[in-house]
Amino acid sequence: MGKKSAAPKGATGAVRNRIRELRQVRAADLVANPLNWREHGEQQKAAMSGILAEVGIVDALLVTDNGDGTFAIVDGHMRAGLLPDAELPCLVLDLTPEEATKVLLTFDPIAAMAESSAANLDALLRQVEFGEAALQELVSKLADGAGMFDVDSIDAPELADGDRQPFRQMTFTVHDSQFEDIEAALAKAKGQGGGVSEVNENNNGNALAWIVGRFLNG
Repeated sequence: MGKKSAAPKGATGAVRNRIRELRQVRAADLVANPLNWREHGEQQKAAMSGILAEVGIVDALLVTDNGDGTFAIVDGHMRAGLLPDAELPCLVLDLTPEEATKVLLTFDPIAAMAESSAANLDALLRQVEFGEAALQELVSKLADGAGMFDVDSIDAPELADGDRQPFRQMTFTVHDSQFEDIEAALAKAKGQGGGVSEVNENNNGNALAWIVGRFLNG
C-alpha cells in the first residue's frame, strides 16, 4: 500500500490551540520583548490613542508567562506603552521562546498582506464619522491606498482630426467629508477669472485646472 498522505496544514483538527487563558494583567507587569522590531511612530500612536479614546479596548494583547508574576509581550507593545496604569486583557499563550519569536516576527506582516476592497471600504467610510483628527487622517490614507482616489482618464471618442475636441473626462471618488471642501474650492475658483466662466459648459474642469495651476506654481 502506498504511504498515507499527511493532512494538509490548516485542516480541521490539525491546528493546535496555544491560548491557555484570558486574564487581566497590569501594564506594570508586562515586559517588552527586547527583540521587538516594530517601531511605532507618532502618527500611529496618535491613531491608536484616538481609537482608544473614541471606542475603548477591543482586543487582547498576546503574552507568555515568565513564571515570576510578569508576562512577556508578544504582540501589543504600543497599547501597553500608551496605557501604563491600566489593567489590560491578555491572551496567555503556551509558547516556547522560539515559537514566541516566530509569532513576533510574522503576526503583523501576515495581517498586513490582506488586500483592500475599495467598494467595501467606501461603504464602511459612509457609515462612520471620527472625531479624532488622527483617525480621520488614517482613514484617508486607507482610502488612498485602496485606490479610491485614483483618477481614471477617459479618452475622447475617435473622430476625424477636424471634428475631435481636445477634451478628456476624468472620474475619481472622494469621501463625503471631503466633497463639500472640493465643491467649495471649485466654486471659489470659478470666480477668479483667468478664463473661468459660470456659463462655460466645462467650468468645473476649468476651475480644477486653475486650482492645479496655482498649486504647481506655488
